Amino acid sequence: MAFMRWSLPGSLVLLVLLAGCGGSSETKALNPNLVFTVDTTSADRFVRTADPAGRKVYGVNRLVGSATVDGHTVEVETLGTVNYLDGNGPIGGFLTVTFDDGSAIAFVVKGTSVSDPDTTNAVFNADLELIGGKGRYDRPFGRGRFRGERRSELGGAVRFDVQIEVSARAGAG
Repeated sequence: MAFMRWSLPGSLVLLVLLAGCGGSSETKALNPNLVFTVDTTSADRFVRTADPAGRKVYGVNRLVGSATVDGHTVEVETLGTVNYLDGNGPIGGFLTVTFDDGSAIAFVVKGTSVSDPDTTNAVFNADLELIGGKGRYDRPFGRGRFRGERRSELGGAVRFDVQIEVSARAGAG
């Protein structure tokens, strides 16, 4: 039988490489510089059921609202996707934050929702992956997360607590 021989230097290199394989959002703490709470309402909703019992629900919900960041109004839009079984499952979509000077930043949303089977009393947790930005956030880098709550059924108002760590690259603007 042939066995792979391990050398100490080769094993250490492999160990170092494997140690660095974890996701950065899990290993690096978020240091948010934009923190706000926003109450959103559903502006558009396209939700369907995928089984006769109505246990499988999927679709898109456009939520909009305004918040205050550092004394300035921001407009928040979430184009959220859901894929629920008995009110629970993955959420996704996009989050856009537009500032009063026209600057904006956009994120991909990836998370989960846990709720009652009728989709009430939902709690959402999601990571935000930066897509890009404009204005003072031209060529941005950053990330974020949010936690949301909805007391009514799917399509009802959602309150989001948002934490974003973002800045513009040198030479942007």
